[in-house]
Amino acid sequence: MNINTNFAAVKAAPKKPAQAAQKSDCGCSHAHAAPAPAPAESVVINSQPGFEPPPQQPPQEPPKQDPPQQPPSDPSKAKVAVYAQDPYVAEPIIMEIPKNEIGSNLQSSRVKIRDQRAHATPDQNGNYLLAEGSDGISQVNALVFTNETLQLFEEYRGSEIPWAVSGDQMSVTPHKQEGRNAYYSRWGGGTNYFYSHSPGLDTVMKTANSTDVVSHETGHALLDGLRPGFFSTHDAETGAFHEAFGDCAAMLMGLRDASNRDMVIEQSGGSLRNHNVISSLAEEFGAARAFDNNDPGDDHKIWLRTAINKFTYKDPSEIPPGRGDDDNLGREVHSFSRLFSGAFYDAIESVYMQSIYEDKQCPKEALQTAERVTGPLLTRAIEAGSTSRARFKEIALGMIAADGAMTEGKYSDGLKKVFLDRKIITPEDIANDEKRRAELPDVRLPENLSKANAVDFLEAHAEALGVPANEAYIPDSVSTNGRGETFVSFRYQNEVPVMVPGLENMVTDVQGGVNLVFNADGKLIDRVHSEINSETVLDEMAGIADMKSKEAIIEKETLDLFKSDADTSVFKSAIEGNKIVRIPISGCDHGHEHHHH
Repeated sequence: MNINTNFAAVKAAPKKPAQAAQKSDCGCSHAHAAPAPAPAESVVINSQPGFEPPPQQPPQEPPKQDPPQQPPSDPSKAKVAVYAQDPYVAEPIIMEIPKNEIGSNLQSSRVKIRDQRAHATPDQNGNYLLAEGSDGISQVNALVFTNETLQLFEEYRGSEIPWAVSGDQMSVTPHKQEGRNAYYSRWGGGTNYFYSHSPGLDTVMKTANSTDVVSHETGHALLDGLRPGFFSTHDAETGAFHEAFGDCAAMLMGLRDASNRDMVIEQSGGSLRNHNVISSLAEEFGAARAFDNNDPGDDHKIWLRTAINKFTYKDPSEIPPGRGDDDNLGREVHSFSRLFSGAFYDAIESVYMQSIYEDKQCPKEALQTAERVTGPLLTRAIEAGSTSRARFKEIALGMIAADGAMTEGKYSDGLKKVFLDRKIITPEDIANDEKRRAELPDVRLPENLSKANAVDFLEAHAEALGVPANEAYIPDSVSTNGRGETFVSFRYQNEVPVMVPGLENMVTDVQGGVNLVFNADGKLIDRVHSEINSETVLDEMAGIADMKSKEAIIEKETLDLFKSDADTSVFKSAIEGNKIVRIPISGCDHGHEHHHH
C-alpha cells in the first residue's frame, strides 16, 4: 500500500494547527459556488495541558474558560471551540453557531447533553471557548457535531428527519464511561462516548473529541429515524450498511469544513488515492490503537478505518466470520461495512475528478461539489429503498436512479463504473432496474394520505402493486422530501422457528416491507417490495448464529442494565419469553471484539 509520507512521518511530527479558512485561495479564475457552512474563522486556541479526573473521583468543576473573546459579530451567534477532525490531527478551530443550537445549558431543540460530569457554561458573551483537554470542549464538540450532522442530512433531504428515540430531543453522553467505544442506542435515548488513557499518545483519548466518531454515531441515529426496520433484523448486510452509513456521514461532514478541505489537498497532493483526513476515519482512536500495541509495523495506520481499499462484493455467507484484516473482509459488521464505505469514497472521488476535468473547478471547489452531489444521492437512495433490510446493490442502484432524477444523469456514468468495479452491481442489474421502473402500475397518490389511512390505501391497491394482500401491514411513515416526492413505507412480519443450535425452542420475527415513491405530481415512480422468503429467513438465522457466537444475546430479565451506566452496546438481541428480538443499538466498540471468556 502506498502510504502518503505525511502520515508515515506523523508520529514524529508535531500536530499541525488548523488553517484559517480562506475565501479564494485555489487559483480559480471564475466565481466560486456559495461556500459551505464552514467556520466563520479558524484560529488556534491557546493550548493548555491535558486534564482528566480519575474515573473513580467525583466529577471536577469545569475548567476556567480562556479569557473572554470579542463577542460574535452577530449577537444571535455564539463562538465555540471544536475539533474539525480530532486532537491528533489539529488544534481546535473556532466556529460561530446560532445561540439556540447550544444555549446556556448545552442543548438545542433536537439534541441535549446528558453527562455525569459538570456541564460547561458559556462566558458573558454566550461563547464556549473551552481549553483543550477539558471536559467542556468534549461536551461542546459532541453537541455541535451532532447538530451539524443532523442539519447536513436534513439539508440533503430537504425536510426534517425524525429521531427514533422517544421525544424530540436525542441525548448525547460525552463521558459515558472508561473504555474505547462509542455507540448509539434507541432504547438508551441517544449516543454515548467513552474515554481512556493512551500511553502511546500520552493523552486521554476521548471519542467525543472525534468529529468522525460523533458524525458516525449520529449517522446511526439518523438512519434509525429514516429506516427503523434496519434495527429490527439480524441480517449481516443490513448491519454492515448501518456501519457504512455512519462512515459515509463522517466523510460528508468532514468535507463540509474548509480547513479539512485544505488539509485534504495538502496531504493528498490532489489525488484522493492518497490517505487524507477524509479517507481516514477517527485518526486519534486509530493512532492510539497503533501506538499502544507492541507492533511498530502498523504505526503508519493513523486511522481506525480507511475508506481507501480494494474490496469487491461477496455474499456475507461466503465470507469468514470475524474482522478480517486490511486486505480481507470479515463478516463482522464493521469489517464488511468497509466495502460500501470504500465504494462511497470512490463515488466522492469520481464526482471530484469530473468536476475538475469537465467543469474546470479547482480541487477545493471540486471537493465541495463532491459532497453536495453524493450526500443527497445517498439520502434519497435510502429513502426510496427497502424498509426492512439494506442491500448494497439496492443502495447503489438507488444512487444511480437518484442521479437521473436530480442531476439528469450528469454523474451516472462515473457512479456506474464505481459500483461495477466493486462488483456491487452488474450490467444486468442496471438494465433490470431501469426496466422495472419503466413498468410500474398507474397508481396515484391520493390527497390527504396519512399514516392513519395508509394501510387501507395499500390493501386497496395490493393487486395492482403486486404485493401480498393478506399481511398485517404496519405503516412506517408517510413523508415528503424537499423535492415534493412522497414516500409511503410499510413493514410486516412473520414469526418463524429459530434454526440455530442451542436456540431450537425459540422463535423470531422475520420482516418484509413495501415502499411506494410518488413524484411531486402524485405519480408512482418506484415500488420496492422486500419479500419474506427462504433466503430472508436463512439470512436472519445466520445473523442470530453470529450474535450467539459473540455472546451478544441477553435474557430480557437482566435488561434493567439498560437503565444503568453499564456499557450496553455488546448486547444486540434480547430473549423475551421464547422470542429473540433485535435490540435497536449500534455496533459495539470501533476497535476490537469484546470477549467475555
